[in-house]
Amino acid sequence: MEQYLVSTYGKSLKKIVLDDDENYAIIHTKWANYSFWVTSSLVRLLMLTNSGQEFTLLYPESWDSVAYIQESLKVFPNLKLKRIPTGVHMQVKNLLLPEVRPFTACFNGEELQSVHDYMVSRIPQEYLDKTYPERIYVTRKKAKYRKVVNEDEVIQLVSQYGFSVVDFDDMPFWEQVAQMRAAKCIIAIHGAGMANIVFCESKTKIIELLHEYTTAASYRFSYWMAAATMHLDYSCLFCERIGSYIDEKAINRDLFLDLKLDVPKLKRMLDLL
Repeated sequence: MEQYLVSTYGKSLKKIVLDDDENYAIIHTKWANYSFWVTSSLVRLLMLTNSGQEFTLLYPESWDSVAYIQESLKVFPNLKLKRIPTGVHMQVKNLLLPEVRPFTACFNGEELQSVHDYMVSRIPQEYLDKTYPERIYVTRKKAKYRKVVNEDEVIQLVSQYGFSVVDFDDMPFWEQVAQMRAAKCIIAIHGAGMANIVFCESKTKIIELLHEYTTAASYRFSYWMAAATMHLDYSCLFCERIGSYIDEKAINRDLFLDLKLDVPKLKRMLDLL
């Protein structure tokens, strides 16, 4: 209310008024990262597209510099867009606002499947023409945090089981989609990149690497829930926490620590798979 009053009657906040009869829509989420884009924003964009209503999508200026967003939007060729400049408020007469999921680890299998079907069926031919490994180990070696400290040992093991090492940081968005569609078994560290399991086919085997369990509030097992709704075969391997906390009071402080895998335990899991 304060922002509305200040932007309407004050001069400290800039505002753009859209008082025409056109429908405008928003799919932005509070947590703006790759995972929420795939599992929430694309879901809501498909809701709008399937509603049969005409609309113009309002989007923050920052999206212009996010490659995976720009690549995703290309498969909505009739989508009308209007940029919201940074630091500017919008006042809209007719706003379509698809429902946001009530909490982070909350998924509707039919909605995720709709994202899978829509995106997978639109993979550009240049990526369909490539051959992808069916067993992959997804590394985070280029990330700032949450890396596997004994990764050389891990890679030596998984290579014996026919796994190839892939790094999503080296792959354009559509190549990630094509790779995950082709994969039959995936080992990956918890993180936003795990949202790519949405592009997997049913019964794909997933092993998620997580920090050791600390308290009941430490985990919500969001990707297990997503995997379950999409009929994927999910397993997790808890790993030793390595390093010191960036913020002792942070709720998800474990997420910033590196991991050390119990290699024999991983071997037993692979034998079972």
